[in-house]
Amino acid sequence: MNSIRSELSNRYRELEKFVQLLKSLDNSRDMNTPKRTLKGLFFVHAYAIIEYVVYETVNTTIKEINSSLLNLSDIKCVMLSLALSSKISSIKDV
Repeated sequence: MNSIRSELSNRYRELEKFVQLLKSLDNSRDMNTPKRTLKGLFFVHAYAIIEYVVYETVNTTIKEINSSLLNLSDIKCVMLSLALSSKISSIKDV
């Protein structure tokens, strides 16, 4: 989990730098189209951070459960969806 936290911190710092860039462009009137594009890219980058953290957290959780050799009865109901849902095959097969 520390590696996930570290990567999240790095990506968050990148996002802060992106915000600083957007603020510096606020004064430029002739940059409307590129500025709008950059604002869109900001949301793409923010979503990528969320997606990374969720994916890696679920992946790490599954690996921990598998390496602990837990019985299915030892796992809380919330986690059973990862093991039992055939529609989440991409997560189940990690």
